[in-house]
Amino acid sequence: MSRHMSLVAAIVALLLVACTASPTPTPTPAATPTTGPTATATPVPTATIAPTTTPTASAQATDALGPFICDATIVLPAVGTGQATTTAVRVGLQSGYDRLVFAYAGTPRPQFTVNPVVPPFTLDPSGKPLTVQGAQFARIRLDGIVVGYKGATSFKPGGPFIVDVERQGESEGEQSWIVGLTTGACPRVFGLTGPSRWVVDFGRP
Repeated sequence: MSRHMSLVAAIVALLLVACTASPTPTPTPAATPTTGPTATATPVPTATIAPTTTPTASAQATDALGPFICDATIVLPAVGTGQATTTAVRVGLQSGYDRLVFAYAGTPRPQFTVNPVVPPFTLDPSGKPLTVQGAQFARIRLDGIVVGYKGATSFKPGGPFIVDVERQGESEGEQSWIVGLTTGACPRVFGLTGPSRWVVDFGRP
């Protein structure tokens, strides 16, 4: 009897183990990540901006009025009949050049000569020293004028081209001026009417 009971107990124990044992989990295969196409960054082109070259006022003025002439003597003949009476001398600072103007009464204009010179300078006719500021210099001579101009005879505009203008003398129908300039400044000369004028611009070619 006890042997029968032991056998029954063993069978019951086996059944209990079979019922309570957890089933071995079936491993789930790891999900394989889906690999899509890799996006390649498109480089943004760098714009290279070339500098814009704008003609300077000096270049534009040269095109309209003629070139600046360096290291030379410029002579313009007298205009009209009789001697010219100087009514005004003016200096103006323009964009790209500086301007010196000699104005006259009526139609006549004297002969105009401008040429490079070097110091020392003297007053005419006294021979006293004349000081003119600048790095280089030009002399303007006007032949065929009425002596006795009463206007301003000294200008210090301190421009980019004209530094100083001083009358050197006035006698026997001749008037002369020394113009102090910055390095590299060159003249161009032309005449205007209404009123009659000689104009000399100083700039760079």
